[in-house]
Amino acid sequence: MTSDKSKYRQQMFSMVEDWKRSGQNQRAYCQSHSISYHQFHYWYKRYKIAQAPVDDSRSSFIEVQVPAVQSHDYAEVIYPDGKRVLFHQAVDVSFLKALIK
Repeated sequence: MTSDKSKYRQQMFSMVEDWKRSGQNQRAYCQSHSISYHQFHYWYKRYKIAQAPVDDSRSSFIEVQVPAVQSHDYAEVIYPDGKRVLFHQAVDVSFLKALIK
């Protein structure tokens, strides 16, 4: 069953590549090849996702550092791009989690 899906996927990706070489817009290509436009568009989106380069430098996790301060409570969130948000009072953990998302 998996090999049938793989063959179908390869066939649809091949069709997307054929469309790109054709110079036609998607609707005209679908009409001339008797393909449902919506089905073609679905496979075109899948094709674009499959062709997108993988960025390994992006991580879905970021490091959160909670400094040990004895004089008063505060929290600081440092985003991967270097931006910082500093709180000079106690902050609920759920609020910090919302900032990280």
